[in-house]
Amino acid sequence: MENASILNYLDLLVQKLALQPAEVARIASSVGKIKGKLEKWFENDGLKEVRTFGSYDRGTLISRLVDTNSDIDIMVIFYEKKWESQTYLNKLKSFAEEHYPKAERYQDHPTIVIEDEKIKFELVPCVFKEETFFLEEKYLVPQRQNSELEWIETEPDFLMNKLNEYVKTKPTLINLILLFKYWNLCNGSQYKTFKIERFIIDKFDYEEALDYNFFRLIDKLK
Repeated sequence: MENASILNYLDLLVQKLALQPAEVARIASSVGKIKGKLEKWFENDGLKEVRTFGSYDRGTLISRLVDTNSDIDIMVIFYEKKWESQTYLNKLKSFAEEHYPKAERYQDHPTIVIEDEKIKFELVPCVFKEETFFLEEKYLVPQRQNSELEWIETEPDFLMNKLNEYVKTKPTLINLILLFKYWNLCNGSQYKTFKIERFIIDKFDYEEALDYNFFRLIDKLK
């Protein structure tokens, strides 16, 4: 039987952590604008598409009012590798300097970050690789390996597809992810947010009240 006080607290905390309506509208507008600018900037460079991914797509992004490091991940996808990964990053840096001169801009491997008080974008150059049997597309993204940037394979939709499948029968799943991401934030961000989300999805075996599920998953943490 759930504890009403704890359950009430967790419910109120989730409301605080989730994106607020004004944020949702502002982010959607900003995403639309930056996608349009990126498409025009790279229109002659073999661009396939510009798309969001990560926690924003999965609906697990914590409000920037709580976490100032909350960011929107954007993949800038090309049909083939025309240049080395650093060349793509340099081109994204030039884009940021041209279109967002007043925002903070810097390279944070393997991304180019654009940040101001209202929003933070992380731009990732990608090369389209293939579409798998399960209709999940694979891409190559740059990542630092032994002090060098190398192209590695990634499937950005894998976790989102898994989450969408599970949330149909586990309605507290999104709320649990928000709570654990906040717990991680309050404890010095010991884990990458992707790992936190995957842990919750993998270990959440059956649906109960939010407080019960929260403490049950706490017990499963190493």
